[in-house]
Amino acid sequence: MARLLGTLFFTTALLHANFSALLLSVRNDYLFHFTYENIAFYCRPAAITTIDQLFFYPKLPKVCKEVANKFLKKHPYANKQYAYKLHEEQKYFLKGYKEDCFVMLNAGTSFSEHLLEEGFAKLQNNLDDEFLMSTHYKKLKLAQDRAEYHQKGIWEDPILSNCF
Repeated sequence: MARLLGTLFFTTALLHANFSALLLSVRNDYLFHFTYENIAFYCRPAAITTIDQLFFYPKLPKVCKEVANKFLKKHPYANKQYAYKLHEEQKYFLKGYKEDCFVMLNAGTSFSEHLLEEGFAKLQNNLDDEFLMSTHYKKLKLAQDRAEYHQKGIWEDPILSNCF
């Protein structure tokens, strides 16, 4: 019980924290398991919705499910970017945003930015005004705009890109 409370407290404290944590495991492109000072916690990539997360929308139209499944069959690596970019038992610098985090990769880019750049995610619609004015948001928006311009990933199908 104390361990659970510690994890919940830590996750709540993560909201605006910047720190390094050890990646324990990765389940998919939208859920990472970290530890910091012997406290384990989960983190989702901040400010984006991944292709896999679409399937969690309770009212996702049937056509969106079909188009997303077709996309994943055509691009089987699209929802497995963690395998190429993240490594277990390695420390990553995290920047908290709301209840999620930006996992920073080499060269100052975040995993969220990488997914947007490849067209495997889309910026969330519910970002707060303060974040929309930040330089971090501008980097994310530019990455998404480049993917859209080059019709990469979800942007190659207008139906799929409108499902988010």
